[in-house]
Amino acid sequence: MNATGLRRPSTAAFLELAAGRRGHFRLESGHHGGLWLDLDALFADSLRIEPFVAALTDALRAYDVAVVCGPLLGGAFLA
Repeated sequence: MNATGLRRPSTAAFLELAAGRRGHFRLESGHHGGLWLDLDALFADSLRIEPFVAALTDALRAYDVAVVCGPLLGGAFLA
């Protein structure tokens, strides 16, 4: 449970929502990675990601965060 009384979401649940795929991927940066997440689909439905946003909020609360920066695409939906 987190501070908001919700059950903490699992990594497996996140990977399912983000359509996580394992393999070998060349990322836009030119780096290579073993996990691909479809964040566009994930961020399109705010109700689906609410438990993850609540867990992130709880994790950051101890740091007295005043501002959070993120990517324009996808990040705007999260905000």
